[in-house]
Amino acid sequence: MIRNIPVMLACMVGGLGYASESQYIKLAVGRSEVRKAHSESLFLLEWLTLWNRWTLHPVVGVYRNRAQAWYAYAGLASDVAEGRYVVLRPSFCVGYYHQGHGYDLGLPMEFKTGLDLGVKFQPLECGLGLYHLSNAGLSKRNTGTELVLGYGAFHF
Repeated sequence: MIRNIPVMLACMVGGLGYASESQYIKLAVGRSEVRKAHSESLFLLEWLTLWNRWTLHPVVGVYRNRAQAWYAYAGLASDVAEGRYVVLRPSFCVGYYHQGHGYDLGLPMEFKTGLDLGVKFQPLECGLGLYHLSNAGLSKRNTGTELVLGYGAFHF
């Protein structure tokens, strides 16, 4: 099952891409576990489609940190404040977390809530992302972690 996650993500991206009117690929680097004594650098790859008919937009992605922990997720995002150059985008996702040698978050199923604040220079967007990963109290261990990322996104 775990080995099939990249294939499932690729199928979702490919299938949804035909119906979309606008898409973003986001690449980000930053730190995970920023409130812990030992934080880890991480890399994130995310795909977002912007359907003009919807307020909520599908998003799928994956991140991996230096401790070999990774998180694959799918969810929804919305541009709540979109001006000519500035975008504010909250998101909510659910996904699978693999601990690797990283921090124990309590369960494999984790929820990611976050906020992107970006500046658009069509076809590019760059900004700052702040996220929280947690199992929402579904296990006795619910430590959660925060992620801080700088990102660049390409619109196509």
